[in-house]
Amino acid sequence: MFTNLRRSEVQARYALVLSVLSAVPCLSAAMLAWRNYDPVLGQIIYGSDGRFLPLFAGGSLAALGLAASAFALGWSSLVRPRNERSGSSWIGFFLGGAVATATLILLIAFYMIRLEQPT
Repeated sequence: MFTNLRRSEVQARYALVLSVLSAVPCLSAAMLAWRNYDPVLGQIIYGSDGRFLPLFAGGSLAALGLAASAFALGWSSLVRPRNERSGSSWIGFFLGGAVATATLILLIAFYMIRLEQPT
């Protein structure tokens, strides 16, 4: 049913699903960073032996991969002349781009205000 990726309707549906799914790891990485943020120091504190860094990096990379796929599928299905699901294409395109941008901003913020706590 959803196997022929040449059809623009199938691409639009995948773009919509992938863009919504990409928001989950992005939000989990953001919540993880927010939980470890110290407002007094103004830095995200993490330990070198903890699970923070693998979970944060894994969530961010998963969000970027899913969002980039949704963005590309939304873009690809938008340029097709007979797309009956253009609304799904637009949502997948814009939500995928927004999640990818938010994830990149989160990664840059982490890189700039991180503080590794020695154990």
